[in-house]
Amino acid sequence: MTTAVVQVVVSGVGGHGPRRDPEALLSMEVPENSSSVIRRTHLGYMSDTSPDEKIRIQLVSVPMYGILTRTGLDSDHQEMTEYSSFTVDDINKHRIR
Repeated sequence: MTTAVVQVVVSGVGGHGPRRDPEALLSMEVPENSSSVIRRTHLGYMSDTSPDEKIRIQLVSVPMYGILTRTGLDSDHQEMTEYSSFTVDDINKHRIR
């Protein structure tokens, strides 16, 4: 079975902004012809001053192979494009895959 490794490169904003969760790997493997939910262990950030629903992650580019989707409130899957954003709360609620 073939897998794709997705690695995340993070551009920090400096200062006292959100910081990477030490448990977050910033990488995940997705088997060919399948999908995986992005979890906090893959991409997690935390802040002492902001709740998870206020910590936004913006896509600067999309994956070379495959797509990222966000599950909406009515369970539909919306494909994410360059400069789309989502929150750490979306990750916590398993909305990003």
